[in-house]
Amino acid sequence: MEPGLFLKDFENKLRETVVHFADETKTFQTGRAHPSLLDGVTVEAYGTKMPLNQLASVLTGEAAVLHVTPFDTDNVMAVRNAISANEKLNLNPTDDGRVVYVNVPPLTTERRQQLAKNLAALKESCLIKQRQIRHQALKQLRDDLSSEEEAKALEKDIESRMAAVKKEVDGLAQDKTNEILEI
Repeated sequence: MEPGLFLKDFENKLRETVVHFADETKTFQTGRAHPSLLDGVTVEAYGTKMPLNQLASVLTGEAAVLHVTPFDTDNVMAVRNAISANEKLNLNPTDDGRVVYVNVPPLTTERRQQLAKNLAALKESCLIKQRQIRHQALKQLRDDLSSEEEAKALEKDIESRMAAVKKEVDGLAQDKTNEILEI
């Protein structure tokens, strides 16, 4: 086992969990319109399902309105239906035949608290995945290395990288929680 490659692989796996967590938090409604809110929307167009960003541009109009402009006006209804069908978003778009308008309603206090709880659960699931990756790495380390000194040094490096990634996830979660709870 090459320690440098082993640690690089370990860190790449941890980084994937952080990227996944960050991507998941982008879709959380905060009461403000932001183009990333529609990142997970897929639209049935041209006989196939396609991500919304491949069919339209998404811009923020006013503070609580997204303007979705399909590149082909024949797709306006498909875009509108895809946004309204997305149960995770629970949005009700309108259109004028060329542009789809998505009003992002203000969140109630109860809804903000529920979103904060959902975010905490998502964060915990990310941390669990990271601990599983660490556990697998430590197991592989013990199985593959015969030198106790080298194993201890790598374990220390694994723990420090784990702490850094946990701190990053905590920071992302705290920022998003503050954004959700801000009225």
